Amino acid sequence: MNSKISTLIFIIVFSATSTGANFTVNITSDLIDLIPGDGVCEATLSTNDCTLRAAIMETNALSSSDSINLPEGVFALNRT
Repeated sequence: MNSKISTLIFIIVFSATSTGANFTVNITSDLIDLIPGDGVCEATLSTNDCTLRAAIMETNALSSSDSINLPEGVFALNRT
């Protein structure tokens, strides 16, 4: 019984840590991520804005399967 509980705890912890990051875009501006790969979608220091470009940069820099949530709106990516 004890080993079953230990195995179950291991599976739950492993499942929780193996999932990818989830980024929610909250601004339509085309701004880059401040520190790609840190797991935080942040295009500006003071407001924690997550742009589509910043979210894409984060997911590209991470090795997990991540997701990006987009609200309604127009997201024009116009940087080169």
